Amino acid sequence: MTGSLDRDFFLSAEHHLEMVLKNTSSSTTLNIEEFHESQTKHFNRFLKRLSGYADMIYIDVHEKIRHLVEVDTSIFNLVLTSGKYN
Repeated sequence: MTGSLDRDFFLSAEHHLEMVLKNTSSSTTLNIEEFHESQTKHFNRFLKRLSGYADMIYIDVHEKIRHLVEVDTSIFNLVLTSGKYN
């Protein structure tokens, strides 16, 4: 995820991810390269709604923005990245 993402983005992504995760045994990784504080509310709501699939979701957060992203690591799989994304 990069750039400024609004409420509509998170609602759409939630719907699509839920359909995939509900109907398969697949897992998915959310790569978060940039994060703006204005997205916190929408992102937290997004994760809360997908928490039923948390064991199937990996959240890859660059260490430079880890302090901005609230991820409940007791249910979600958190991956910390220190290198540059390709």
